[in-house]
Amino acid sequence: LICYHEYDSEEQRSKEKGVWAAPHKDTGLFTLLVPQQFYDLEGNPIQCPDPEVGLYVRNRQGAICRIAAPEDEGEHLLFQLGEAMQIVSGGQWHATEHCVRGPPRPLAGYTRSSLAVFFQPHLWEDLALPDKCTFQDVAQRAHDGLFRMFLTMQPPESRGMNFLRFCLREGF
Repeated sequence: LICYHEYDSEEQRSKEKGVWAAPHKDTGLFTLLVPQQFYDLEGNPIQCPDPEVGLYVRNRQGAICRIAAPEDEGEHLLFQLGEAMQIVSGGQWHATEHCVRGPPRPLAGYTRSSLAVFFQPHLWEDLALPDKCTFQDVAQRAHDGLFRMFLTMQPPESRGMNFLRFCLREGF
């Protein structure tokens, strides 16, 4: 369970740049998300009080989009891909860069909660590349310059990488 609390002051909001979770990509294969829920300070569920608050992703065209489950249409689950999926798919699937934007003012009077379930290999397992695919092939398909650089530094003959080594970005 992830719970984001209101900012105590404008100084805190400014220091955190108005972002509850800074832009990042998950390292694992994929993340399952239960859609956000907002609560007033007494713990009662409420509708999202500020339309610009919540989960944002960067799409393949580079545009930043707010993501929310459709309201009043039943229950939903959201999924985000991680960097490990980018490896094991040979670069066909891309990790989802995302962030959570906070309220536009301190003491906004609400919190945001979501549940994230991270699916990833055990640390000792390997991320195997698809047949006839190299890290250089995956790098050519990558949009993220630092991720691409990391991949190009892998030995050309390598057929995969240990997940812990991948998480630590050893040798980078």
